[in-house]
Amino acid sequence: MLFGAAAFSAIEVTVRQIEAGGSAARLVPTLVVNVCIFTLLLIEVTLIVSRSRPVAKAPGVKPRLSALVGTWLIYLVVLLPVRVDLPAPMYYVSAVLATLGDLASIYAVMHLGRSYSLMAEARQPIAGGPYAIVRHPLYLAEQIALLGALITYLSWRALALFAAQSFFQYLRARNEERVLARTFPAYAAYMLRTPMLLPHLLVRRGPVR
Repeated sequence: MLFGAAAFSAIEVTVRQIEAGGSAARLVPTLVVNVCIFTLLLIEVTLIVSRSRPVAKAPGVKPRLSALVGTWLIYLVVLLPVRVDLPAPMYYVSAVLATLGDLASIYAVMHLGRSYSLMAEARQPIAGGPYAIVRHPLYLAEQIALLGALITYLSWRALALFAAQSFFQYLRARNEERVLARTFPAYAAYMLRTPMLLPHLLVRRGPVR
């Protein structure tokens, strides 16, 4: 609720600035980015509410901490000041990345369905659609969208948030894979043939032990 209120407030502020006659070259892309951030939050909340019950979970506190930080930390970026001194093309690049990330997230969710996990949990393994290309298309799409936000809010604090969130998101994905590999024997073979995040660029790895 806190992040959602902050993201919606950022949208309202940008709309008022546009109505007041502010620079459209900066404010319109910024509005697109803020709407995309809010949309990502809605996607996360919708998936949490509609997900099915897990059949297995990762034990311990560390997987839970990685999941929480990897999911929510980056949304603190909306509390930072928006950059007003960047070259105009950077604002458009930011908006394009955020929009592409959101659209890719929606596409991944259409295939993931109720198998979404916030914590490192096992539900039904998904290997079709974008999941046939990489093992974590939703996480990849989210990072693309958040990279767009990073440009809009560019600062050392935004960079630190993005770096920390990316690290914990990676840990979250690895913890999730461990649970899935232990629960579903076929998942180990899926991991061998499918890159983790970057199609054809990331070295394929064996099952996580």
